[in-house]
Amino acid sequence: MYDESELVRRAIAAHYRAGNRDQPSEGVSGVVEIEGRVYVVLRNVNGPINVYRLTSQDKLRVLRRWPAEIKSEAA
Repeated sequence: MYDESELVRRAIAAHYRAGNRDQPSEGVSGVVEIEGRVYVVLRNVNGPINVYRLTSQDKLRVLRRWPAEIKSEAA
């Protein structure tokens, strides 16, 4: 399947490589499965800051539009 802590670490690395300055917390970030798709949600004390989807090739892809379940968490 997948290693949740490894996916979070990979997402945090991608977040910083993209030049984002918001600092995610590994402790509150995590992996969520919605409708059979795996998402990595980077969070800090203010809530979700970025969302990545795990592709079928085991790559992380940043999402411009977040699933409704994650958006409602940000509100």
